[in-house]
Formats: sequence, structure tokens, C-alpha cells
Amino acid sequence: MIPIIKASRQQLTLIILHFSYFLYEIFQFVKLYRRKTAV
Repeated sequence: MIPIIKASRQQLTLIILHFSYFLYEIFQFVKLYRRKTAV
């Protein structure tokens, strides 16, 4: 049970990192898109 919990915790941190990076990419894209539409 304990090793499974450890593995899941590691996977969770990885997922959170990837998710935050994905959100950042979307944010940058939206900023670019807004700038393009504004001009």
C-alpha cells in the first residue's frame, strides 16, 4: 500500500506540473491572439 501511495504522489506532482505548463501555454496563446485581434 505505501509504495503505491508514493507512486501516486509522484504522478500527482508530475500531472500538476504538466497542467500548470499547459495553462501557461494557453495564457500566452490567448495574449498573442488578443494582440492580433486588437491590431
